[in-house]
Amino acid sequence: MEFDGSDIFDSQDFLIGEEPDTEFQFSEENDIQPLTNQEEINSGSSSASSSNAEHSTADKNNDESVRSRLGDLASNKAGLQGVDKEKINQVIYEASKDSAFYHNEARKDEALKHKTEQLLKKYEALRRQDLSSFDNKVNNLVQAMERKRDLSRIIVHIDMDAYYAAVEERDNPSLRGKPMAVGSNSMLSTSNYEARRYGVRSAMPGFIARKLCPELIIVPCNFDKYHAVAKQIREIFARYDPNYTPMSLDEAYLDITEYLKTTDKTPDEAVEQIRKEIYEETKLTASAGIAANMLLSKICSDFNKPNGQYRLPNNINDIMRFIRPLPVRKIPGIGRVTERILKELDISTCGAMLDTKLRELVDHLAADLAKEYLHGKTIALTFKS
Repeated sequence: MEFDGSDIFDSQDFLIGEEPDTEFQFSEENDIQPLTNQEEINSGSSSASSSNAEHSTADKNNDESVRSRLGDLASNKAGLQGVDKEKINQVIYEASKDSAFYHNEARKDEALKHKTEQLLKKYEALRRQDLSSFDNKVNNLVQAMERKRDLSRIIVHIDMDAYYAAVEERDNPSLRGKPMAVGSNSMLSTSNYEARRYGVRSAMPGFIARKLCPELIIVPCNFDKYHAVAKQIREIFARYDPNYTPMSLDEAYLDITEYLKTTDKTPDEAVEQIRKEIYEETKLTASAGIAANMLLSKICSDFNKPNGQYRLPNNINDIMRFIRPLPVRKIPGIGRVTERILKELDISTCGAMLDTKLRELVDHLAADLAKEYLHGKTIALTFKS
């Protein structure tokens, strides 16, 4: 999904799918203030030299935290896996330090630290409760859910490769092979794969991107053109699933279960055909994920980018083997904010999430359902900040 300047971060720096808990809201007017320079921090202070040393250490730790935060902007994008992240982080830090952008990120980082501390306190209080009496009930509930699990659908997630940039390259062949991005000097919407080798990515200020890649070409957004091409692509989707679900201009979910009943093609062959038709009619490439549900297909579509596809068999054992080693950031809806909170709970993979910490929350949910004599086909656990 491409960045249009409003669909990634809200004012509290939560990614899409990460809903801020009203119990932990922060604003410049109350708890958290923008960082000030050292002279302002020390004004009127009569602290001893030991206190100054403590402040110096704290400032250094805060600085490192913000440096890490700046370097993490959309860093999970395809095409960024092989870059020198330490070098890129340093360039971003040097280019943005003391800017309004830096101070805003520092403010949000401080707010997140406070928020995380509060969540950890609540978590520790929850852990002290005795949940052993619910074990058998939960196990029985899980077994009942397993018997009703539906893995019969073939769901496809189609994601266009560097969509805005690819459209611009198609219409202006002189851009091909050169590092380029779409957006402005204040914010980029996307970048092509040549630019991503330098660490240039969506949701990054253009002035910082040019520090990473001085020869970067930045092309203004043309949303009328992107909408027109998206209409062409969606007409192709409708041939395979009239009820397809568009998520943005450059991605959609298709349920091709019914279509496969009308052909002798395998799911892999059908998706290859969809991608081939997209290229023939628009000269743009797409990547795809094929799985038993929308969430899994979304994850799979990122595995062989660009211009590739990945299929996860509709088998519970294959699915569990696939999920367990996945970094939590791979799960749609878990962005850098929730990832950081989970890290504080020693959870970095989906396997750790399944096996330890969040099981206690599931136990509570199961107990509440039992009290109300409620049951369902699926339980979705949303980790809310």
